[in-house]
Amino acid sequence: PLLQRADLALGNLECVIGTAKAKDRLQLIAPPKAAAVLRGAGVDGLSLENNHALDLGEQGLEATKQALQAQGIVVIGPQAKIFELRGNRIAVLALDDSSEDAVLPEIQVKADYVIALPHWGQEHQTAPTARQRALAMKLVRSGVHLVAGSGPHALQPLEHLPAGSVEVSLGNTVFDGPGPDEEWDRGAVLEVTLDARTCRPVRMRMIEVRADSRAKVRTGR
Repeated sequence: PLLQRADLALGNLECVIGTAKAKDRLQLIAPPKAAAVLRGAGVDGLSLENNHALDLGEQGLEATKQALQAQGIVVIGPQAKIFELRGNRIAVLALDDSSEDAVLPEIQVKADYVIALPHWGQEHQTAPTARQRALAMKLVRSGVHLVAGSGPHALQPLEHLPAGSVEVSLGNTVFDGPGPDEEWDRGAVLEVTLDARTCRPVRMRMIEVRADSRAKVRTGR
């Protein structure tokens, strides 16, 4: 319900959608019906900029994009997508910084509110790395108003800077399979309320959810 009533619901899809069988536990594949499930849950846009987007190669990535787009879900990438909401232009872009040699593009986008979805950080850590903090500062200085990260599989803090806000990691909202610690089953939805006239945030809160990888019914991250 939280996602369904939002004007814009975004997330990170850390898997591919297809019919192939996973070769090992590190290959993350959701069944074809997953796209419709996500749309039914209220999701409007998803980032595929992460270290599992190529688990079935370039063809698998393209098939995942097509499956999402067929359901009306916008695929978010390094080139910003613009959402028109109540007379405001909301720009959303996604970046994969999951490897140390990642080269990030310059942020050049004009909009009333800019959101970046980076995939970054060190797995299973609840504290941001120096690289995460440096990239967050770069994004905010480049005009990004909100940074909402993923990647560590653990909740990391929400921080407010003079020019923007950074939710370093939202943890695991839904993730099949057991993890190494309790943090694996923790995640959060970041709810942001913007003033319709000024497009400035009037409220921002984290709503914690439990991924519970041991549940009998599972849907994938």
